[in-house]
Amino acid sequence: MKKCNQCAESIQSAAKVCRFCGAPQADRTSANDRAFVFAGTAIFATVIAGAIWLFSSMPSATPTVSNPPYSKERIAQCAEVLKSGERIGLIKERPTSVRINVEDRIWSETSAGSKRGFLLALGCAAYGRPLGDDHVVAYGFRSGKRLALATGHGVDLY
Repeated sequence: MKKCNQCAESIQSAAKVCRFCGAPQADRTSANDRAFVFAGTAIFATVIAGAIWLFSSMPSATPTVSNPPYSKERIAQCAEVLKSGERIGLIKERPTSVRINVEDRIWSETSAGSKRGFLLALGCAAYGRPLGDDHVVAYGFRSGKRLALATGHGVDLY
C-alpha cells in the first residue's frame, strides 16, 4: 500500500491512478527520484549540521519575565536556516511570519531535532527573541494538517 500523491488516501502499491481522486500516480522508484533523494539527502545533511550548530548555543526557550532580543547576526542566521529549508524543498511557503507550510513527505523523513531547529529558527526570525508565550507552527503543504507547534514551553510534534 502507498499514499496517493494528491489526496493522501491509501491505494495499492502498483496503482497508476488513484481510485479516490483519479490523480495519476508517478512511479516512486524512477532514476530521477533516486537522484533527487540522494542530492536532497546531501543538502539536507548540510543544512541540519548548520541548524544544530546554530541552535546548540541558543539560550533555552523557557519563558522568562523578560526575553532579551537576539543580535542582528543571530536573526540573520535564523533567516538563512529558513532559506536553506526553502532551497531543499522542505519549506514550500510562509503564509505568515509565524507559519511555514512544509512538504509532507520530506517532513516525515526529517529527524525530530531538525524539525525543532526549523521551528526555533522560524521563531527567531519572526520575533527576534526567544519564544515566550508566543508560538510558531508548521502545517503540511499537501495535507493541510498541523504537524508541529513551538512555544516557549517546548515543541510539540504531531
